[in-house]
Amino acid sequence: MLKEKHLQLFSSSGQQCRYCDQKLNTDTVALTYSYWRGQLFFCHTACKKDGETEERIACQIIDADCNDCFFFQRGAMISKEASQGHCRKFDKATIAYPVFASGHSCFEHRNRITAQEDVQSQD
Repeated sequence: MLKEKHLQLFSSSGQQCRYCDQKLNTDTVALTYSYWRGQLFFCHTACKKDGETEERIACQIIDADCNDCFFFQRGAMISKEASQGHCRKFDKATIAYPVFASGHSCFEHRNRITAQEDVQSQD
């Protein structure tokens, strides 16, 4: 159930789920935050987990940074904004930045490849 301050925001919002665009009501509403900017939105409780996961992966694919790449082998944190690591695709040292748009053309998302391998192994 929403807190009073969120109920007031909900009352003045469009009252549509961020993820499925269906109408919301106070019995089925949950809070969700956008991946990049952390803006508050409302969604169905049932849509929240899958919606946040899909949004996170879509944003990480756009970012195309080593941090979320299948080939990145994480090493030591060098700051709260960066990690050292190793690129297994090109066999070289690299630095990864979470929630940062690097735009590497060689990027392959770590979850997408795992899901594809799972499907292929079932065939």
